Amino acid sequence: MRRVLFIILFLLVVQAPAARADVVVIVRREAETSGKYIRVCDVARVEGPRERAREVAETIIGPTPPKGQAREISRWEIESRLYEMGYDAKVTFSGNDSVRVLGNGVPARSRADEGFVPERLASIPSASGDLAPRSAAPSPSPSPAPAARAMDPGDDFAFDPDAAGAARERVGIAASDYLSSRYDRKDVEVRAKVLSLSDGIAPGDEIVVSGAIGGKIPGRAEVAVRVKGGADGPVRQITAVLDTEVHALALIAAKPLYKGNVIGKNDVKVARVKMKSGQAYLPPQPEAAIGREVRRPIKPHEPVLAADAKPVDAVKQGTIVSVENSGAAWKLQANARALGSGNIDDVVFVQDLSNKSRYQARVIGPGMVTVVVPGDKRNKN
Repeated sequence: MRRVLFIILFLLVVQAPAARADVVVIVRREAETSGKYIRVCDVARVEGPRERAREVAETIIGPTPPKGQAREISRWEIESRLYEMGYDAKVTFSGNDSVRVLGNGVPARSRADEGFVPERLASIPSASGDLAPRSAAPSPSPSPAPAARAMDPGDDFAFDPDAAGAARERVGIAASDYLSSRYDRKDVEVRAKVLSLSDGIAPGDEIVVSGAIGGKIPGRAEVAVRVKGGADGPVRQITAVLDTEVHALALIAAKPLYKGNVIGKNDVKVARVKMKSGQAYLPPQPEAAIGREVRRPIKPHEPVLAADAKPVDAVKQGTIVSVENSGAAWKLQANARALGSGNIDDVVFVQDLSNKSRYQARVIGPGMVTVVVPGDKRNKN
């Protein structure tokens, strides 16, 4: 009985590290890739529950180096990219501290470093639907693509795309480029993950995304893809169903903001965020939020939406304001009474408290104005 208990405890201890991690990222020493972007699956072996591991594997790290040039990517850079993407599953890293990526100008290949893949995951779906061991030796002749096997989302798998996966990868990159180019803002990046194709694509086929068919971005969308089979081959059109994300520059909170706070210049900053459907984002300039009143608590690094901060008058009629007047080497400050209300950059009349004189001043912050310089083209009175 004691021996049985000891064996059970030993097995629990041995398997504990694997149970603690949802997804395992095994960083390679070297990798070769092409296309415009480097994805996690290009530089690492990704293992874990199927859907979670696929999300991590298809995350874009950055641009691919030109053909013949190399780029060093650290493990920290991969971790930071996953954090930036807002991936909430627990990820454990192993393998190397960095990977050297070479741009080779040929279709990307996904391969695992020997010694890192657990034996229980070293398998691929066979034509019969069963899991067959992966052979280390190359096949002497081409074989048909394995049939798809229904897998539960909780199944473990080792991410190693087959020919169909490589086709989806190519279409995903082309769709990302096409949809990103539809926006006027250069900072907007659409990331498209192909869910299905209406027809197959051979490795040598040329593909061009020719237009959007329907759906919504971010979210589920469809695009038309023009496929040409080789130099003199026929041209056909297929449909790709995508799951899309939109990343762009936006204002985020630099520190905790509470209901009733008036946003100042140190309260917000610009960062790249994952945009959510149905939400209105402020322009990516701090001036768009400064002077607004916070309507709900906002956590640090959380986007400040238009609905979260309502416009308020930074200067209200009848209140005492601080007036700044400066020259090349001097600055004077005085107090005055606001004779009108205004937000940031508005011009209002104020009355000096000492001599009762009236003059125009520009609102520069909550309760703060500066004397309007003659000839200022921003004069709004």
